[in-house]
Amino acid sequence: MKVLYGFAYILLNIIFRAFFRLKVHGTTNLPKGPAILAANHQSYIDATAVGASMPEEIFYLAREDAFRFGLFRWLFRRVNSIMIQRRRADRSALKEVLRKLAEGWKVLVFPEGTRSPDGSLQLPERGISLLAHKSGVPVVPTYVSGTHRVLPRGRTMIHFHPISVSFGKPFRFEEFLPQHGTHAAYEEFSLRVMDTIAQLKPDRE
Repeated sequence: MKVLYGFAYILLNIIFRAFFRLKVHGTTNLPKGPAILAANHQSYIDATAVGASMPEEIFYLAREDAFRFGLFRWLFRRVNSIMIQRRRADRSALKEVLRKLAEGWKVLVFPEGTRSPDGSLQLPERGISLLAHKSGVPVVPTYVSGTHRVLPRGRTMIHFHPISVSFGKPFRFEEFLPQHGTHAAYEEFSLRVMDTIAQLKPDRE
């Protein structure tokens, strides 16, 4: 790990496990080599919760809001964040994600594109299908639980509540071709991603 990333990793692990009783499930499902970690999105702290749960250094696809201020822009870029602009189709960000996957990294993306207002799952955008198709790497469904209660959308006050991260079994876009045309396959694959994420939801969330 890079020095700054390693320092942040250790610090976040201490914080999440001490104050939020972080539990991690399904790490045996994580494949070796590159993969797309497709997670639900409840809170600004989702990415850090997943990062602290991983046994290796990963990259993150993050909205431009996180890069608004100079200090945070400097910090996020040095802990492997890739900025994406949501107001338009950001091809440069998608190309950067594909480049990192080609280099052998795992990249965290949020198929919903934005945080859920109430913690429930939302419809996915097609970007996850595009990345899975173009890269050819497996997609690992990932469910983050509890972060909506810790820091819900629109709030600034942090509440102490248990958090868990669960990794499901990986699958590939190629399973949907050639029996489907590309357009239909993109639609079905993105829905399959959200369905597999939903299956990881704890019974008592």
